[in-house]
Amino acid sequence: MSTPQEPPVTPQIGHLLQQARHRKGLNLGDVERQTRIPRQYLQALEADQFGLLPAPVYARGFLRNYARFLGLDENEILRGLRLADPQPSVMPIIPRKRSPGVWIVAGLAFAGGLVLWAFLGLGIFQAAGDLIDDIGGDSPAPTPIITTPTPVPTCEELGQRSALSEAEQRLFEQNCSTPTPIPPTEAPFRTSCEDIRGTNYESDGERTYFLENCLTPPAG
Repeated sequence: MSTPQEPPVTPQIGHLLQQARHRKGLNLGDVERQTRIPRQYLQALEADQFGLLPAPVYARGFLRNYARFLGLDENEILRGLRLADPQPSVMPIIPRKRSPGVWIVAGLAFAGGLVLWAFLGLGIFQAAGDLIDDIGGDSPAPTPIITTPTPVPTCEELGQRSALSEAEQRLFEQNCSTPTPIPPTEAPFRTSCEDIRGTNYESDGERTYFLENCLTPPAG
Protein backbone atom coordinates (compact mmCIF):
# COMPACT_ATOMS: atom_id res chain seq x y z
CA MET A 1 0.00 0.00 0.00
CA SER A 2 1.49 3.29 -1.12
CA THR A 3 1.54 6.29 1.23
CA PRO A 4 0.28 9.67 -0.05
CA GLN A 5 2.97 12.05 -0.99
CA GLU A 6 3.20 15.32 0.99
CA PRO A 7 3.09 18.56 -0.98
CA PRO A 8 6.49 20.07 -1.66
CA VAL A 9 7.58 22.65 0.86
CA THR A 10 8.05 26.08 -0.73
CA PRO A 11 10.69 28.24 0.92
CA GLN A 12 9.09 31.24 2.58
CA ILE A 13 9.46 34.38 0.54
CA GLY A 14 10.00 36.58 3.56
CA HIS A 15 12.91 34.42 4.73
CA LEU A 16 14.59 34.71 1.30
CA LEU A 17 14.18 38.49 1.33
CA GLN A 18 15.59 38.79 4.84
CA GLN A 19 18.62 36.62 4.04
CA ALA A 20 19.40 38.61 0.89
CA ARG A 21 19.17 41.87 2.84
CA HIS A 22 21.54 40.57 5.53
CA ARG A 23 24.04 39.49 2.91
CA LYS A 24 24.11 43.06 1.59
CA GLY A 25 24.54 44.41 5.11
CA LEU A 26 21.44 46.60 4.94
CA ASN A 27 18.85 47.39 7.53
CA LEU A 28 15.20 48.21 6.89
CA GLY A 29 15.89 51.95 7.10
CA ASP A 30 18.47 51.72 4.30
CA VAL A 31 16.03 49.79 2.11
CA GLU A 32 13.22 52.25 2.83
CA ARG A 33 15.34 55.26 1.80
CA GLN A 34 16.49 53.65 -1.44
CA THR A 35 13.31 51.86 -2.56
CA ARG A 36 10.78 54.34 -1.12
CA ILE A 37 8.81 51.34 0.24
CA PRO A 38 7.44 52.12 3.74
CA ARG A 39 9.13 50.25 6.59
CA GLN A 40 5.90 48.56 7.79
CA TYR A 41 5.39 47.07 4.34
CA LEU A 42 8.98 45.79 4.24
CA GLN A 43 8.44 44.12 7.61
CA ALA A 44 5.18 42.57 6.36
CA LEU A 45 6.94 41.18 3.26
CA GLU A 46 9.74 39.63 5.29
CA ALA A 47 7.20 38.18 7.75
CA ASP A 48 5.05 36.70 4.95
CA GLN A 49 2.12 38.74 6.23
CA PHE A 50 0.85 39.83 2.84
CA GLY A 51 -2.62 40.49 4.21
CA LEU A 52 -1.25 43.61 5.93
CA LEU A 53 -0.55 45.19 2.56
CA PRO A 54 -3.15 47.55 1.06
CA ALA A 55 -4.17 45.29 -1.86
CA PRO A 56 -2.77 42.36 -3.88
CA VAL A 57 -1.65 44.67 -6.66
CA TYR A 58 0.41 46.73 -4.17
CA ALA A 59 1.81 43.52 -2.64
CA ARG A 60 3.03 42.32 -6.03
CA GLY A 61 4.51 45.73 -6.86
CA PHE A 62 6.36 46.04 -3.50
CA LEU A 63 7.58 42.44 -3.72
CA ARG A 64 8.85 42.89 -7.28
CA ASN A 65 10.75 46.11 -6.43
CA TYR A 66 12.20 44.64 -3.21
CA ALA A 67 13.39 41.46 -4.92
CA ARG A 68 14.91 43.45 -7.80
CA PHE A 69 16.71 45.74 -5.31
CA LEU A 70 18.17 42.71 -3.45
CA GLY A 71 19.30 41.05 -6.70
CA LEU A 72 16.84 38.14 -6.49
CA ASP A 73 14.87 36.60 -9.37
CA GLU A 74 11.68 38.66 -9.19
CA ASN A 75 9.73 36.22 -11.35
CA GLU A 76 10.68 33.29 -9.10
CA ILE A 77 9.69 35.27 -6.03
CA LEU A 78 6.32 36.19 -7.55
CA ARG A 79 5.60 32.53 -8.45
CA GLY A 80 6.02 31.63 -4.82
CA LEU A 81 3.66 34.32 -3.67
CA ARG A 82 0.46 32.90 -2.27
CA LEU A 83 -1.88 35.79 -1.60
CA ALA A 84 -5.01 33.67 -1.41
CA ASP A 85 -4.01 31.74 1.74
CA PRO A 86 -3.66 34.49 4.36
CA GLN A 87 -6.84 36.33 5.30
CA PRO A 88 -6.77 40.05 4.65
CA SER A 89 -6.46 42.13 7.75
CA VAL A 90 -8.79 44.80 6.37
CA MET A 91 -12.41 44.26 7.30
CA PRO A 92 -14.74 43.91 4.29
CA ILE A 93 -16.83 46.91 3.52
CA ILE A 94 -20.48 46.19 4.18
CA PRO A 95 -22.80 48.41 2.21
CA ARG A 96 -25.07 50.46 4.40
CA LYS A 97 -28.76 50.13 3.85
CA ARG A 98 -30.45 53.41 3.35
CA SER A 99 -33.46 54.04 5.47
CA PRO A 100 -36.77 54.83 3.73
CA GLY A 101 -36.60 58.37 5.15
CA VAL A 102 -33.52 59.13 3.08
CA TRP A 103 -35.31 58.18 -0.12
CA ILE A 104 -38.34 60.28 0.85
CA VAL A 105 -36.17 63.33 1.50
CA ALA A 106 -34.31 62.81 -1.77
CA GLY A 107 -37.61 62.49 -3.67
CA LEU A 108 -39.00 65.66 -2.10
CA ALA A 109 -35.82 67.56 -2.92
CA PHE A 110 -35.98 66.36 -6.54
CA ALA A 111 -39.65 67.36 -6.83
CA GLY A 112 -38.91 70.76 -5.33
CA GLY A 113 -36.14 71.28 -7.84
CA LEU A 114 -38.50 70.44 -10.71
CA VAL A 115 -41.10 72.91 -9.45
CA LEU A 116 -38.46 75.63 -9.09
CA TRP A 117 -37.21 75.07 -12.62
CA ALA A 118 -40.79 75.15 -13.90
CA PHE A 119 -41.42 78.55 -12.28
CA LEU A 120 -38.12 79.88 -13.63
CA GLY A 121 -38.96 78.64 -17.13
CA LEU A 122 -42.44 80.22 -16.98
CA GLY A 123 -40.97 83.54 -15.86
CA ILE A 124 -38.40 83.52 -18.67
CA PHE A 125 -41.11 82.64 -21.22
CA GLN A 126 -43.36 85.49 -20.07
CA ALA A 127 -40.46 87.96 -20.09
CA ALA A 128 -39.55 86.90 -23.64
CA GLY A 129 -43.17 87.30 -24.74
CA ASP A 130 -43.36 90.81 -23.29
CA LEU A 131 -40.12 91.73 -25.03
CA ILE A 132 -41.44 90.47 -28.37
CA ASP A 133 -44.67 92.43 -27.88
CA ASP A 134 -42.67 95.57 -27.13
CA ILE A 135 -40.55 95.13 -30.23
CA GLY A 136 -43.12 93.95 -32.80
CA GLY A 137 -46.47 94.85 -31.23
CA ASP A 138 -48.95 97.50 -32.27
CA SER A 139 -47.37 100.92 -32.28
CA PRO A 140 -49.32 103.76 -30.64
CA ALA A 141 -51.40 105.84 -33.02
CA PRO A 142 -49.47 108.91 -34.15
CA THR A 143 -50.71 112.23 -32.87
CA PRO A 144 -52.40 114.08 -35.73
CA ILE A 145 -50.68 117.30 -36.75
CA ILE A 146 -53.19 120.13 -37.09
CA THR A 147 -52.11 122.67 -39.63
CA THR A 148 -53.73 126.10 -40.01
CA PRO A 149 -54.45 126.86 -43.65
CA THR A 150 -52.67 129.90 -44.98
CA PRO A 151 -55.20 132.64 -45.80
CA VAL A 152 -55.51 133.39 -49.49
CA PRO A 153 -54.70 137.06 -50.19
CA THR A 154 -57.27 139.10 -51.95
CA CYS A 155 -56.79 140.70 -55.33
CA GLU A 156 -56.56 144.10 -53.69
CA GLU A 157 -53.74 142.89 -51.40
CA LEU A 158 -51.89 141.35 -54.32
CA GLY A 159 -52.25 144.49 -56.34
CA GLN A 160 -50.72 146.59 -53.56
CA ARG A 161 -47.63 144.42 -53.16
CA SER A 162 -44.44 145.46 -54.92
CA ALA A 163 -43.24 141.92 -55.53
CA LEU A 164 -45.17 138.66 -55.80
CA SER A 165 -44.01 135.08 -55.45
CA GLU A 166 -44.48 132.66 -58.27
CA ALA A 167 -47.61 131.19 -56.68
CA GLU A 168 -49.04 134.66 -55.94
CA GLN A 169 -48.28 135.84 -59.48
CA ARG A 170 -50.08 132.81 -60.90
CA LEU A 171 -53.02 133.42 -58.56
CA PHE A 172 -53.21 137.09 -59.55
CA GLU A 173 -53.14 136.31 -63.26
CA GLN A 174 -55.87 133.70 -62.95
CA ASN A 175 -58.28 135.62 -60.73
CA CYS A 176 -57.45 139.31 -60.55
CA SER A 177 -56.09 140.64 -63.82
CA THR A 178 -58.68 142.26 -66.15
CA PRO A 179 -58.02 141.60 -69.83
CA THR A 180 -57.37 144.70 -71.94
CA PRO A 181 -60.43 145.32 -74.11
CA ILE A 182 -59.81 145.00 -77.78
CA PRO A 183 -61.46 147.81 -79.73
CA PRO A 184 -63.89 146.57 -82.29
CA THR A 185 -62.77 146.71 -85.81
CA GLU A 186 -65.01 149.06 -87.74
CA ALA A 187 -66.23 147.98 -91.09
CA PRO A 188 -65.09 150.22 -93.99
CA PHE A 189 -67.62 152.85 -94.83
CA ARG A 190 -68.21 155.29 -97.73
CA THR A 191 -66.22 158.49 -97.70
CA SER A 192 -67.86 160.22 -100.67
CA CYS A 193 -70.35 162.89 -99.66
CA GLU A 194 -72.24 162.54 -102.93
CA ASP A 195 -72.64 158.83 -102.44
CA ILE A 196 -73.85 159.22 -98.86
CA ARG A 197 -76.22 162.24 -99.44
CA GLY A 198 -79.76 161.20 -99.93
CA THR A 199 -79.15 157.62 -98.60
CA ASN A 200 -79.32 155.90 -95.25
CA TYR A 201 -76.18 155.63 -93.22
CA GLU A 202 -74.72 152.15 -93.38
CA SER A 203 -72.78 152.56 -90.11
CA ASP A 204 -72.13 154.95 -87.31
CA GLY A 205 -68.74 155.71 -88.75
CA GLU A 206 -70.27 156.67 -92.01
CA ARG A 207 -72.83 158.92 -90.29
CA THR A 208 -70.06 160.59 -88.23
CA TYR A 209 -67.98 161.16 -91.31
CA PHE A 210 -70.93 162.69 -93.21
CA LEU A 211 -71.84 165.04 -90.38
CA GLU A 212 -68.29 166.22 -89.94
CA ASN A 213 -67.32 166.58 -93.58
CA CYS A 214 -70.33 166.82 -95.85
CA LEU A 215 -72.68 169.38 -94.19
CA THR A 216 -70.30 172.32 -94.50
CA PRO A 217 -71.16 174.24 -97.61
CA PRO A 218 -68.38 174.49 -100.08
CA ALA A 219 -66.46 177.73 -100.12
CA GLY A 220 -67.16 180.07 -102.96
